[in-house]
Amino acid sequence: MSVNDHISESADRVDLAEGGSAAAPAMDDDVVPPGSINARADGGDSKLFDRSSAESNRWAVERDGQLLEAVNARFDRIEKALGATSHAVQHNHEHAMVILRDRAVAAESGVTQSLLRPIGRQIAALIDRVELEAVRKQAEPWSLLMSVVDELLDVLADFGVETIECAPGEEVDRARHRVVETLSERNGEGRELHIVERVRQGYEVGGHVLRPAEVVGEWVQG
Repeated sequence: MSVNDHISESADRVDLAEGGSAAAPAMDDDVVPPGSINARADGGDSKLFDRSSAESNRWAVERDGQLLEAVNARFDRIEKALGATSHAVQHNHEHAMVILRDRAVAAESGVTQSLLRPIGRQIAALIDRVELEAVRKQAEPWSLLMSVVDELLDVLADFGVETIECAPGEEVDRARHRVVETLSERNGEGRELHIVERVRQGYEVGGHVLRPAEVVGEWVQG
């Protein structure tokens, strides 16, 4: 070691002893300060968060789209099912109407036949009686005619058809009697229209008038 080297080393030792500090070593360009490292780390986390948020949004949109497609598909199936059900209901309704119509026709035909058979038998028997009396020529025409009327009234009575009462002096019932002639004028209040005589027979069934009786009336003091 030369004299100069000894002098330089001694000077360095004196500086250290007096509280001085050695020059700081130069910082390498690749070395990053701690604060800079944190800044880089924070910036990287922000970018990762943004990327994760975008992926989450894209996944949510895809999921909502799939759910919407599933809902639309379900609505399509429901619509098809309702259409098929409506067609089946309409077909069943038409079929039921045809069956009911056929049953109604059959029932009406059966009722008609059940009513006509006894009427036909009784009228046929009445015709036989009239023809027999006509061949014998023993009964007077008037008595034969009245007996025929009685027989016909009995036939009607068998089916619930009754004659409407038209007793003389009875008050006229406009629902059951038709006045074809009036023997007096209605002068003053409190007068009532009464039956004088029956002109034509009337008939009713269960309180329902088939044909009103025709009568001659007269106004009397009530």
